[in-house]
Amino acid sequence: MSRIYLDFETYCDLNLKKVGMYKYINHPSFQPLCMAWAINDEPVQIWRNGKDIFPKDVILAVTMNHKIYAHNAEFDYHILKQKTFPGLETDQVVDTMALAGTWGYPLKLDLWCKALGLKRKTEGATRLLNKLCSPQKKTTKNLTGRWTPQTAPQDFAKLYDYCKNDVDIMRQAVKLMPSEELTVYEQYVWRHTVKQNGRGVQLDLGTIQSIVAILTYFKTQKEKELVIATGGNVQTGKQTAKMKKWLNDHGCMIPNMQAGTVEMYLNTVHGTVSEKCKEVLRFRQDLAHSSVAKFQRMLDMITTGNRLYGMLKYFGAHTGRYAGTGVQLHNLIRAVLGDEAHVEMAINLFKARNYRKILNHYPSVNDAASKLIRPMIIAKPKHKLIVSDYKSIENVLLHWGAGDEKTVQDFRDGKDQYTMFASKRFNVPYDKVTKGQRQMSKFSILGLGYGGGEVALMGIAENFGVSITRDTAVNEKLFYRTKIYPLIPKFWYAIYDRCKAAIDTQNPQVYQNKNVRIELRSAGGYLFILLPSGRRLSYPGVRRNKTWTILVKGKEVEMYAKISYMGVRNGQWMRIKTFPGHIVENIIQALARDILVYGALCADQAGYPILFSVHDELVTEVPNTDKYTEREFSELICMMKPWCKDMPMSAEGFEAQRYRKE
Repeated sequence: MSRIYLDFETYCDLNLKKVGMYKYINHPSFQPLCMAWAINDEPVQIWRNGKDIFPKDVILAVTMNHKIYAHNAEFDYHILKQKTFPGLETDQVVDTMALAGTWGYPLKLDLWCKALGLKRKTEGATRLLNKLCSPQKKTTKNLTGRWTPQTAPQDFAKLYDYCKNDVDIMRQAVKLMPSEELTVYEQYVWRHTVKQNGRGVQLDLGTIQSIVAILTYFKTQKEKELVIATGGNVQTGKQTAKMKKWLNDHGCMIPNMQAGTVEMYLNTVHGTVSEKCKEVLRFRQDLAHSSVAKFQRMLDMITTGNRLYGMLKYFGAHTGRYAGTGVQLHNLIRAVLGDEAHVEMAINLFKARNYRKILNHYPSVNDAASKLIRPMIIAKPKHKLIVSDYKSIENVLLHWGAGDEKTVQDFRDGKDQYTMFASKRFNVPYDKVTKGQRQMSKFSILGLGYGGGEVALMGIAENFGVSITRDTAVNEKLFYRTKIYPLIPKFWYAIYDRCKAAIDTQNPQVYQNKNVRIELRSAGGYLFILLPSGRRLSYPGVRRNKTWTILVKGKEVEMYAKISYMGVRNGQWMRIKTFPGHIVENIIQALARDILVYGALCADQAGYPILFSVHDELVTEVPNTDKYTEREFSELICMMKPWCKDMPMSAEGFEAQRYRKE
């Protein structure tokens, strides 16, 4: 079967990054400018819209169901479907971005090419794309505000070459992958991701508009008060250097204006920081919130029918987990405003746009608004949302994979792990554990399961607003590793040692107990971890006992690791140090992803269309009748493949008209 590699360059009055793919492609001004394409290993050719007839070889290849290769292919798929091939199905499309991710490579074409040693021609590309693909200011040389092949022939010639080069470099990159297609199952998962993005979610447009108006007014008022409080030395909340200097000059020697530092200085003993300085610190808190940006993004991306589309990125993480795009529902704050009645009251206050009333109820308007982002997603008319969350899925998988049958049985019996830990840690009966003791145990379980030490535990506790000493953290770590869960560190090192052996000997190594079989292989510079689910984790550029340097604040720092690999960190392709708990964390999160994906597919097949997922939570929109229930939905997403059928897994959730965090 032939392959066709292709790439589009397009024009639209809208900004693609701002409004998202769906709104961009469906705007009346949207137009493909050109398409570079190649069949198999033949030379790359160009189709120029308005000048060339659409290539018959492409029509023939697509009609004959040949594979279509494109980078970030969801975009190209929708262009082809909208403009030329209305019957095109996603099973015919191979997303090279997805392919790169499954082999442990960067998703961005630039970084992927760099990782493979390929040179992508990008010189002047940003200027070209900005000039030709988006509206420009009208001038005497450009009366329409848009450049055309007639008014900028040389730039368009460069654009055609740039587009052709992208197809050529993409084709080269594909050929350097260990496999040039996704597995059949992962292709199906990618197709389901495209389907979820195309379903979209309903937004409460009127309330969003009111919240943006109130937040804008709140920002204006607070900045006026900030100017008065600082004697005109600080004009806006973004002037953090000036704010820090003003605070230092007035006796508050704060080292930086980061959220955690500001919170710490606000909570210091009375008298240490003056009330005048605390007032300015509170201004910093109020003005640092990004709530208005989330709501504005919703307004930017909303389409006809008040629907928001395209919120998921397939294989957004190395483990295969989804990442959020657009409004970024994956990084919302966990805090909630209250129960449903409280949320509705707050929404009505914002809708009324009565600033004084809102301020009486919520002194920090930004903080209150940030807790209303989720409820802006609503069910469409005559429908309801059902939300269900897997219960402690990573903890269950961790103990199940470690062969910790005692703890796994506790999960089967419905016992709360935090309470069980506290019972043993504080030597009290299970039913006598206090709320504080359970909370303390929560830090340990969340912070120590993947090899984290006392520093990690102190950080987790701080995130919950609790300060613990280093000695306390050390004792908690030792209790976790040696007294209550000794099989967990044994699991870390068993996997780690087998990874080292696989790399050193180039022979397969196996970790196995009654629950799982994990195979570790190394070949061609990769470390592969074959999961019980049948999927593979890939670590390119793996090395043993490697020394390298990194730049930290302009200074070279030498790094060393028994096992390291190449990956993306802070948007850069670089060598990454790994350790026993880290590899197990990857395995557990990958398995949790596989359970969620299979559960989503099962629910979808049973008539519960999945709209999106956030971490371990799935959301569906169904007719508002008794036929569809949270209980059935939760049971469907807990349907298990044979590899995990004996694992105690459960989910629970709620039915509602508004999305929320339980």
